[in-house]
Amino acid sequence: MSFSVEVKKELCQIEGRSGNENRAELAGLIMGGYVLSGRQADHPDRISITTELPFLAARLRRLSKTLYGSGFSVTINEERRQRVYVVETQSSEACRQIKKDARIEKQTAGVNIPPYFLSKQHYFKAYLRGLFLGCGSVSDPAKKYQLELNGSPSVFFENLSLILKDYGISCKARVRGGQGVLDFRGSDSIADFLSLIGASKASLRMTNVRIVKGVRNDVNRKVNCDVANLQKSAKAAGNQISAIRKIEAKTGLGVLPKPLREVAEMRLEHPELSVQELGALMDPPLRKSTLYYRMRKINKYADSL
Repeated sequence: MSFSVEVKKELCQIEGRSGNENRAELAGLIMGGYVLSGRQADHPDRISITTELPFLAARLRRLSKTLYGSGFSVTINEERRQRVYVVETQSSEACRQIKKDARIEKQTAGVNIPPYFLSKQHYFKAYLRGLFLGCGSVSDPAKKYQLELNGSPSVFFENLSLILKDYGISCKARVRGGQGVLDFRGSDSIADFLSLIGASKASLRMTNVRIVKGVRNDVNRKVNCDVANLQKSAKAAGNQISAIRKIEAKTGLGVLPKPLREVAEMRLEHPELSVQELGALMDPPLRKSTLYYRMRKINKYADSL
């Protein structure tokens, strides 16, 4: 089961607190799965929504039954070896009543969220929940951060993005392949949107994945930094040993002043140590800057030979 399906399954388990909240969710579902999908143009005399999710078909039927006593029928079709559930109004009267309550009986229905569903926050949240169920999808956060609402016209998503901005949720309306898309890309915005519509488990999972990714990235950065420092130290040690061997071969280390000779001999004994670790072994211990200074003197002498 994909993450997107898991989210929708979680949303379909939410119980509306009132008839108006159920009506708001049903209105969002009809907007996403019927108006924005273009099915309203194909079926102007009946509400028809197609889904591959049996629990979503059941949700639609249950909402209509709760609100109207009936209203929707479900037909199962086979398309490309896949079960498809077609949820449709049972009569023209039911279609008119549901359209009226969903505020989509007007030609401008696909431009704005009806003011009634913005009048209370829990109506708006329920409306968004239905909208996501009808035309939304979300990627597995372990792979990428992406949530989308799809449909036409795009002006509906442009207006919705302005409303969501007041909730601190960043999203962008755009056109892709002639179709409108409301695109959520940031992990914070996606988690906040999921939390807003009631998918608290999915939002928590999103947050956990983001935290794990952040920790993993920090660890990788530190490891890469440590590896780079080790490589740098190994290269420096190799150059120091080469200089010392050159002096040893041509003149012997005895020509070096005692402080430099002691450093040279300690480096030959411990080629694997960093300069700081090497300084700690000296008697008395030397600061890193002091040991660097003596090594530069050794290298300078080697270069003069």
